[in-house]
Amino acid sequence: MLYQSVRSSKLNMPISYNRDTGRKVIFLTLEGVITDAEISEHLAKMRSDPAFNASFSRFVDCSRITEWKVSVSAIQRAAQRVRNDAGRKTAIFAPQDMSFGTARMLEAMTADSQGKTMVFRDIDETKKWLGID
Repeated sequence: MLYQSVRSSKLNMPISYNRDTGRKVIFLTLEGVITDAEISEHLAKMRSDPAFNASFSRFVDCSRITEWKVSVSAIQRAAQRVRNDAGRKTAIFAPQDMSFGTARMLEAMTADSQGKTMVFRDIDETKKWLGID
């Protein structure tokens, strides 16, 4: 299957993802209120997915987030996961100020990794940098 959507069994799960195996990209969508628990649950769920491929690039869409209730330690844990997946690109689309600032923390915490993480306010720039425009 070239494109597969994966959602949590919970209704209204604020983090969902789709895999595009043809382009080797995982598209993540974050919406509503994002908390430490949602981030931890999502990371665990994605890692336990038998079709998960750590080498796939990531396109993270933060445009639908209404509120961040995330601690710095949760961002540090997410950054550690990004650093563990060396060599892949993560493009974060974060047009609102709060999402942009939070995503920039993740970008800064992964600056020493072999992968690349970049945060953008413009969706076309995000896609272009990831090579999916």
